[in-house]
Amino acid sequence: MKKTASLIILFFWIYNTNSQNKNADYLLLDEVIPTLVKKSELYVYEKQSDFVNQKKFFSKTFLYNYTYPTIGVDNKKVKKLIKKLDFENLSAQKIMVDNWDFSKSKYSIIKYVENPSNQFDKIRRFKISKPIYSKDFKMAFIYYEDICGFIDCGSANVIIFKKCNNTWKLYLTIPIYIS
Repeated sequence: MKKTASLIILFFWIYNTNSQNKNADYLLLDEVIPTLVKKSELYVYEKQSDFVNQKKFFSKTFLYNYTYPTIGVDNKKVKKLIKKLDFENLSAQKIMVDNWDFSKSKYSIIKYVENPSNQFDKIRRFKISKPIYSKDFKMAFIYYEDICGFIDCGSANVIIFKKCNNTWKLYLTIPIYIS
């Protein structure tokens, strides 16, 4: 009887923790959206982006390159990150790529399919990864791609949010590539 009760409690705890994290992902997504564009409609791929080169990104060596002057990057904040982050934990987190449920967002997001019929449309669209959280859940890292709608045109960035007074605030943007 004790084993059954313990298993039920454990199952409930795991289920509750996972559903809280999913809700947290959508609360954070609502903070991310205004940093991407300043308009009411946003085209986003329904399938979440994979955090490309996650292991490489979460390393002192990679971030150290941003301590040199890089346009738009606050190198003092990067130095603080290098001292503060648990790189092993962040690089080891396994993110399952799923579909976003945009009904959970407060913004009007237009789902965008992976292979549009008109590949040359000029619609700016985004692919956004699920967040990777620090152990203390006070920092979140999101990889996103900004696809401008032209052939070989776009960029990828990692945006870092910091939790301040129970609200996610943009802390830093680190460009990954631009084409």
